Amino acid sequence: MTNSGKKIIIEKMHLGNNCPACGKDFEENEEAIICEKCSGVHHLHCWEEAGCSTYHCAPTARNPNFIKADIILTKSEVASVQTSSSGRVVNSERIAMEIESKAKRTSILSIFCALFGSLCFIASIHSLYIKSPPSVVDAAFLLFSTLGGVLSIILGTVSALRIQGNSNLKGGVISVFGILAGAFGLMLGFLGFWLTQDESGFESMEPVHFNSDQIKGFIDKASGNIKTPLMCNVHISAPQSFLEEAQGSGVCLKTIGKFVYVLSNLHVVTAGKRVANLKTLQENSKIIVTFYNGFRKLAEPVWLAPSQIDLVLLKVAAPAKLNLAAKVAPNRLPGIGEKVFAIGNPMGLNWSYTDGVVSAIRQQTFGPHEVSVIQMQTPLNPGNSGGGLYDKDGFLVGINTWIYAKKLSEGLNFSISMDGILTVMDPAIKDLLSLSDTAKSINGEENDNPIKTPSSGLSKNN
Repeated sequence: MTNSGKKIIIEKMHLGNNCPACGKDFEENEEAIICEKCSGVHHLHCWEEAGCSTYHCAPTARNPNFIKADIILTKSEVASVQTSSSGRVVNSERIAMEIESKAKRTSILSIFCALFGSLCFIASIHSLYIKSPPSVVDAAFLLFSTLGGVLSIILGTVSALRIQGNSNLKGGVISVFGILAGAFGLMLGFLGFWLTQDESGFESMEPVHFNSDQIKGFIDKASGNIKTPLMCNVHISAPQSFLEEAQGSGVCLKTIGKFVYVLSNLHVVTAGKRVANLKTLQENSKIIVTFYNGFRKLAEPVWLAPSQIDLVLLKVAAPAKLNLAAKVAPNRLPGIGEKVFAIGNPMGLNWSYTDGVVSAIRQQTFGPHEVSVIQMQTPLNPGNSGGGLYDKDGFLVGINTWIYAKKLSEGLNFSISMDGILTVMDPAIKDLLSLSDTAKSINGEENDNPIKTPSSGLSKNN
């Protein structure tokens, strides 16, 4: 046997052809051999006896009775023969080509179904983690996951039917995976939709969006010890990806030259993610600070609190003609029952004022540091994080940091005290901000840090 052959199973497309060795027709599901040299198809037992018996490979092995000519065609008659338009298989070479193409074929529809179903599944998972009333993006995800799940199931079913009867296992697996992914996407899409409804069965209402362009005018008219905290409050945003953005508040501690130093929570600028060190935060963050007059600039982190304490200091360009500085003094820790108020940007309602009383003073240990934490029932919401807590005289006494889940509690809110912050702050930072000198002037040697407010000429920098 000089040639090598490949085993095949006779299918419908082979019927009507006969073995070149014995001349007998092939039967469906019969084992056969195809010659890898000339593509001639033989019965298995014929191949095992004599190898390839086609005229191309073994002219002398032909069956004389089988090859006896009944009709003789001239060369000109052969040249005039036209190919059948019916697409019928007429020779072994074409059979071999079809077998080879079939072995390599993968359903494109199956692949598309699997990818689409996977995207649908991922979108549906996202819909389960809505932490606030659904936004336009959340609603789009819910719609995509629900409709995408239906479409993926349809495509997967069509793809499975298309490859039915085909021995190509790869196409079948891909198609089944697409159907399963679509089914899970559909299920989770409906689940996410159900979770955005309240207990009465009605859909959650979209939050009201207010125009903040006129906030500056109202702050400029504020009186007493509220005006300075309002002006020193900033809105902080830190885009994490095209779908996620961290937001919160911050407090202007001091204006030095052309820069303002803003104190906030670390989780406000990282969306709750931890960072190894200051350099990592500087290289992997984009932090935008917006002042009450609409001035917006990128900020640079310049200090992280030690021992994973949730604090960060930002350096940002100062708005023109404004000397923003919060009133800070040591040993101003309020007592239980004393009135305090908070300034922040809860739920997109920027520069909001809320007040309450101190519920308790607690000690929290962070590594080698013990820091005083103020527990108060001053109303706080997402967006207040990083904002200031002030005593009745307008002194900054803490940075609002934690709230208990609203579904489990009411009025359990916590602020890292300024006394605690000053104990862990880098001495070089305290010297730069002159916090001790500021405290002296506040306690009576000078006036209470007047903030110069321009009468005109402020422009919004977007």
